Amino acid sequence: TFVDLFARFAARCAKDSEECNEFAIWEEANCPITMPGSNATTYARLLKASYQAIKEVRPDALVYNGGMGVHGHVWQFERLAEAGALDYLDAINLHPFCFAPTFVDFAKTYERLFDSLRRYQKPIVITEFGIPSGMVASKYPSRLTRHGVFAPSEQGQSERLKWCLDKFEVERVNL
Repeated sequence: TFVDLFARFAARCAKDSEECNEFAIWEEANCPITMPGSNATTYARLLKASYQAIKEVRPDALVYNGGMGVHGHVWQFERLAEAGALDYLDAINLHPFCFAPTFVDFAKTYERLFDSLRRYQKPIVITEFGIPSGMVASKYPSRLTRHGVFAPSEQGQSERLKWCLDKFEVERVNL
């Protein structure tokens, strides 16, 4: 099956990558674009098999879920927890991209997210972070992105990332 093949691939990566000790299983599996047809149950099977395969060859390795996008996709952590997947990750991995037009909207989004994640008592890591940047928005005179939201400057992005790190005691950021 695909799950078995992927788990073998993950184990091989762990075995052959001695300099790497952290492994994320897939990429935003809750996003229909990156894992079409996926749901919490199918992703939980993939995560479990991959986690076990990696730990068999590298017990010291850290295994994360593929960073979860937080922008309103079909399923999120509640369903992942219900499917038993949280037993097969060492930390919750987020990709907190946010298209909130104001800092207040941004803060509300993340306060709700982190409050809901605390109940799982797992460390949180961020392996991608982004907000539509000023570079993208500079193509648009109104500083609106093609999605119609205000794009903060790179300074604004830095301030939002620092706020996340300070406010929510994120375990580690690997960007």
